[in-house]
Amino acid sequence: MVSPYYERVTESELALSFQNSDAGHPQSDLVASAFDLATHTLRARRASLLLRAREHPDELGIALAHGINARVIRESRVAIGTPIAGWVAQARQPVLVGDRSDTALLPLTRRADYSTCSFACAPVLSAQESIGVLNVTDKAGNHAFDSGDLRMLIHFANHLADCLVVQNRCQQIWEMARRDPLTGLLNRQAFAEFLQEQAARIPDACEPMSCLMIDLDDFKAINDAHGHQIGDIVLTVAARAIEAQVRPEDKVFRYGGDEFVVFLADTEWNQARVIAARIRYALSSSARGQELTGRALSATIGVATYPHDVHSVIELTERADQGMYFLKRRLRAAD
Repeated sequence: MVSPYYERVTESELALSFQNSDAGHPQSDLVASAFDLATHTLRARRASLLLRAREHPDELGIALAHGINARVIRESRVAIGTPIAGWVAQARQPVLVGDRSDTALLPLTRRADYSTCSFACAPVLSAQESIGVLNVTDKAGNHAFDSGDLRMLIHFANHLADCLVVQNRCQQIWEMARRDPLTGLLNRQAFAEFLQEQAARIPDACEPMSCLMIDLDDFKAINDAHGHQIGDIVLTVAARAIEAQVRPEDKVFRYGGDEFVVFLADTEWNQARVIAARIRYALSSSARGQELTGRALSATIGVATYPHDVHSVIELTERADQGMYFLKRRLRAAD
């Protein structure tokens, strides 16, 4: 039997569910903790939280799972509108199946997948928008899920929606704290975190890594001649030009003032020099840069590569910085 029952659990039932569960452990992940609590409370031997993928909003992918094979977790995709989770997401209505053989929602080819006859699904809704589905099946003791279980499942789906909103906001705040507000590039805090990560990884790494230290030429003169507002726009133009010449897996930071740092993954020294040349050309050929300053933008770029030049990521940054200042001094001497 399929039930369209949809009702929020009462506060007393909520309190009881927490009292009867092992919820006293530290919660490092709000969403995962709520999912674990739902699985434990409903005594489900298998459970899953499916969420809409950003890249494919018409599909659901498994975000969290209990009792499900790792390969299935990686490969499972459910189209919105298809039985049963896809239907629940589309209709924004929960489903309670007491006997898998009685529901037309479940294809015949899938009915053998369940070791028990009963399962339940509830939509995860945020501002009435369906963002996912919470599923439980194979109840302990081979019992069927009942209407009380469905009420509890609906509550947990609502709670998970709230947790996802909070977690998403925390992620946004964390990302904002790591971004330069002017250019949108990663900032010095993110730079320090990246160095820590790479310092631990690089000694055992097999692939090369290159670093570019980029300093815009005569930036103080641009500020003096055109004002800091134009100078800020020039920095954003430079940031976009640099980003356009690197890959998504590379890291671009605003190091401070008119200095930028780029880390190029799996990039040899000669390749890094080519990329540095491309960045210089992109800056010099920027029509917007010339429009703002009346001349072509230029930059001095120091290049260093691990393990070609150095033995650690800290040395990599320092060597690129030294190379950049060496080039600056040589250009000044030539003038």
